[in-house]
Amino acid sequence: MRFLHTTLAAAAVLALSGCLLPNDYSATVTLDSARTWTATFDGKATHLLAYQQYVQYPQLAAKSDEEMERNVRELHKVRGVKSAKHLGKGVLALSLEDRGTVAPGASAGLPLDFLRVASGADGREITLSSKEIPDREIRQVKGAGLTSVGDVCVRTPLRVIDHNADETPSKPGGCYLWKRFDVLSGKRLNIKVAAEG
Repeated sequence: MRFLHTTLAAAAVLALSGCLLPNDYSATVTLDSARTWTATFDGKATHLLAYQQYVQYPQLAAKSDEEMERNVRELHKVRGVKSAKHLGKGVLALSLEDRGTVAPGASAGLPLDFLRVASGADGREITLSSKEIPDREIRQVKGAGLTSVGDVCVRTPLRVIDHNADETPSKPGGCYLWKRFDVLSGKRLNIKVAAEG
């Protein structure tokens, strides 16, 4: 049990927005010519610290459920949270939507912070990428039996300079699509566009 505790405690250092690990999700990001982004997330996310508590202390499940319900009520007050529901054992069903702008030289985390949008200092390019997670932490989270797989769609009217998407748009307004993107695979999602203006 100590190994599992150590594993999950280490997993909590993943900077995935309050220790939420996305899984079984669909995310869409739109980057437009005004340097604005809109991001949506629909799916599940595991609260790593709560999951640890459920695994280590199953006899306290009722108390953990009460605590998660309080957390869900607080989540409804957070900007961008459209809906949140505790499904059990620290797993949440989430619907999120947020928007913002990225100024030259700045960056921002998108919902759950597993994707980031950034602009170079000269403002000529905008990059959307997944967070880099150290191999050691990936092994630890996987060792705890957790996964993080979902589909990511990026739409943009801007000229794409580089990307590693699985599929490209077949028509204007379509998706650069990463199918079953695994946050814990070690592979990083990346798309770079030329900023206008």
